[in-house]
Amino acid sequence: MGLAIGYFVSRNQAEKVQRQERQKADNVAAEAREQARTIELQARDNALKISQAAEAEITRLRSELYP
Repeated sequence: MGLAIGYFVSRNQAEKVQRQERQKADNVAAEAREQARTIELQARDNALKISQAAEAEITRLRSELYP
């Protein structure tokens, strides 16, 4: 009887630890996805700024060449 109780208590503790570790892993993955989204948005914003600056420079140069 005591052996069976010990087995179930041990099993319950192991499952609890496993759930906690799974939750930690899920949290790390969610944080990584959020960081990836933030980096992607920053990269898109930077690309847009570079593109706009290049277009402005082209317009400026054209206006100098063809006044």
